[in-house]
Amino acid sequence: MKALTLCFYLLCTVTYAGQLYKVIQQDGSVVYTDIPTGNAQPVDLSSANSAVMPAYQGKIPTTTRNQKVEKTSVSHQLIISSPTEQQTIRNNNGELSVVASIEPKASGIAQLFLDGKMLIQQASLNFTLHNIDRGEHVISIKLVSQSGKLIASSQDRVFYLHKASVLTRPN
Repeated sequence: MKALTLCFYLLCTVTYAGQLYKVIQQDGSVVYTDIPTGNAQPVDLSSANSAVMPAYQGKIPTTTRNQKVEKTSVSHQLIISSPTEQQTIRNNNGELSVVASIEPKASGIAQLFLDGKMLIQQASLNFTLHNIDRGEHVISIKLVSQSGKLIASSQDRVFYLHKASVLTRPN
């Protein structure tokens, strides 16, 4: 019974559409009302909120919901700009700054590898290493997504770290 009463009230409110009037006041303001007054002008709403759409001239897409849409794969390029290939770095403290960039831009977790071992994971592609032994070293960087998927990896970069020796003091 409640559902029948609710449907009746809904039908009554939806089907009623009264006349609308436009009244221009003495101060120039415009008022719209459903009560006709002496200088009220009826407003024609028959063409309001209607649009005629042109017929579709193109091809109807053939994909359906169940078909998988292939994603275009973006190829990222991760480049180490510092140190340069086979650069000799002279630093008695064994410190090294590694700078890399990726094109096109991507975000993820950058992993720095030194001599095949992962040393640092961070969001930035700029690294600072401390206490590196002297000699030849190989660095590389991998950028992985939050889920662990590899986005890009750099080529191996060889560099040499030189430290002054205590044994070669001039007399």
